Amino acid sequence: MAKSRMTNLRILGISFLVCLLILVGMMVNQHSHYADVRLSAVQDYQEAFHGDVFHVLTFVSAQEGQDFMAPLEALVASAQQTEATLIYAGQVIHTGLKSQQILSTFGPTLEWQAILLQQFDSFEAYQNYKKRPEIERAMGQFGVIYTHGIKRSAGLNVMLHQLLLGIKTWRQVTFSPDILPFQPSPDAARSEMSSALLEHADGLGQEAILIVNLARDGDEEQQAANASYGSAMLGLMADIGYGPMHIGSTVSLEHDHQFEQAMLVYYPGSQYFHDLSSSTWFQGIIGDKQLADTQACITVPITNLLLKR
Repeated sequence: MAKSRMTNLRILGISFLVCLLILVGMMVNQHSHYADVRLSAVQDYQEAFHGDVFHVLTFVSAQEGQDFMAPLEALVASAQQTEATLIYAGQVIHTGLKSQQILSTFGPTLEWQAILLQQFDSFEAYQNYKKRPEIERAMGQFGVIYTHGIKRSAGLNVMLHQLLLGIKTWRQVTFSPDILPFQPSPDAARSEMSSALLEHADGLGQEAILIVNLARDGDEEQQAANASYGSAMLGLMADIGYGPMHIGSTVSLEHDHQFEQAMLVYYPGSQYFHDLSSSTWFQGIIGDKQLADTQACITVPITNLLLKR
């Protein structure tokens, strides 16, 4: 009897070890997948594990009649000699939702043209960066420039992708219905966003787009509705292997604009996002999305153009 019990315990221990090794392998593979697409597709140079650092989003719009690229190159070149680390740069191809707070400050005709995500060792380091004469000169070349801070937790952002692995596994074991292939919705008329996405489908946004979101939570009813939309989207993201690359709480740096959360979300190309946004599935869930205020810009990666990689 004792021998039989020992044999059963040994089998149980081996089975547990095998399951643990499979789980660790799945988690490592999940981390490697997102690390690879971050570098190769999104052109996002965020280190997965970092200390207590400070991130800043910089929205820029060129002076009337001028191109944004030359002053953006000058700003990035000047910043490379300072405390700033460039994490991501994106050209804005469409602004899906415009913040009423930002519009009330800069006017209803404002269109952002590019967004930078930079990392600093601390808030104080960012303040010193802003005071540098070369940075002030570079920023002065734009028609409008706006910054907003982010407190980004490394642990939260790493575990977010593991959460997607858990969602994917749960959907598989519960035989959740497949969302793909997308079925075009007759209600999704061709829009300005649709045109912008298709224009870039074979260009800068072929492999990846990154949607930059600043969000202010609404009341309980709005938050519940938005959570319903978010849950559905996370299921699709988990199935295919894309989703948030940066998530954090926000820090107002100017104009006392109030947002609760910043989220930068990767989608596997502008053609994919076009097909998603015009599908019957997406049209069926988008009505649940509600926030008190939000700024949502669709960007295509131009980090390598600025860093000459």
